[in-house]
Amino acid sequence: MTEIRAPLVRAHVWRSSGKVGFPLLVLVVASHIVLRPVSWRHEWFWATYQFNFVDVLLGPAAACIGAWEGRRLRQRAGLVATSARPLTAVLCHWAALAAWLAAVFAAGLVAVWATVRLAGTPGLPDGYSLLSVVPALALLAGYGAFGMIAGSAFPNPVTVPLAGMVAFGVTLFGYVGGVPEQVLQVGGATGSTATLRPRLSVIGAQTVTYAAFGLLCIVAIGATVALPRRLARRTVGIATVIAVAAGIPLFFVGAPLATHRPTVVCFGRHPTVCALPGYRKYLPAAQHTLAEFRPLAEQLGYPLPDRFTQATLPGDQVWAPLPENFLTSRDEATQRTMAANIVLSSLIPGIKSCLAPDTFQDYARVATWVQIQIEPDLAAKLSSPTQSATNALPTLADARAALERMRRLCGTQHHQ
Repeated sequence: MTEIRAPLVRAHVWRSSGKVGFPLLVLVVASHIVLRPVSWRHEWFWATYQFNFVDVLLGPAAACIGAWEGRRLRQRAGLVATSARPLTAVLCHWAALAAWLAAVFAAGLVAVWATVRLAGTPGLPDGYSLLSVVPALALLAGYGAFGMIAGSAFPNPVTVPLAGMVAFGVTLFGYVGGVPEQVLQVGGATGSTATLRPRLSVIGAQTVTYAAFGLLCIVAIGATVALPRRLARRTVGIATVIAVAAGIPLFFVGAPLATHRPTVVCFGRHPTVCALPGYRKYLPAAQHTLAEFRPLAEQLGYPLPDRFTQATLPGDQVWAPLPENFLTSRDEATQRTMAANIVLSSLIPGIKSCLAPDTFQDYARVATWVQIQIEPDLAAKLSSPTQSATNALPTLADARAALERMRRLCGTQHHQ
């Protein structure tokens, strides 16, 4: 049986519309990688999860190609109906299309992982990174099946772009609409995912739902082609009930990502700076920049925290996590400015959530004083002969008074 099936499978793959549409799929994946920032290159999971976002564009392309494949199936409906196993024949068409989608997805993912490795990130993708790919692939297969049933039901060339437009609209609604985020979101992160990992329950529910939807489409095509109308309706009805039942848990499993405490590497003392292993080479510069603010913090009356880390979780006694763009910044002035904000946030825990008209002016006063200390030339730029006394540059006493007012208004206490 294997000797018979293997050539048959190869024939389906090489005759699939996926082969014709492969250049389009490659273009979509390449654009997603090349035209977007590569801030993720120091984190395996962030790189993988961000790449999964390619489904937003690759999915509609898969629907278009699937619609063309469904149109071809409709034109061969008589041949499929007379075959010994019509449902298997339709399933082979879908599997061949899914194989092309998986191939281009895998090629793009390997390119992303190569970029991460070349950036000096140690190790290999962890299990969570690998598992996060599964629902993304299942969703692509579901898009292809949707296109196939659309093209089979409406075998008009206009159906091909319309299927892609509908798929894109549904995807966009899934990301910005009112549906729970776990329904269609399988990737995408604008910032570091250092303290986040996918929830296994969501991965399972997404994979089952997308696979059930795809199988429903295939069963509907096969039943319509090979079965009498009444029996076909019953078959599709039963398949619909099963698919809906399989998808119900997806609405109740919660958010796709959960907090996670990663392994970090640290450098230096007073302060110690910690980050994910991929940022190891940036730690000395970051530690040196933050250490420059130690005497300034002491002048303000509050010692600089002994530890700064990229990976903070709720409840941690670290109020100013290190953003990845601070760690990787190559411009000293920019990094020093970001360090000033990080230090101020560490001196005033919770300031980001309590900035209001009453505290904003005080925050600006302290920030200006700090900036003047690290950039002496800034004082000459900010001062002017006509400057009034109320708008004078802040002194150390002004900065300390403003800091005390902010700490009282924000309801915080001196950190230990």
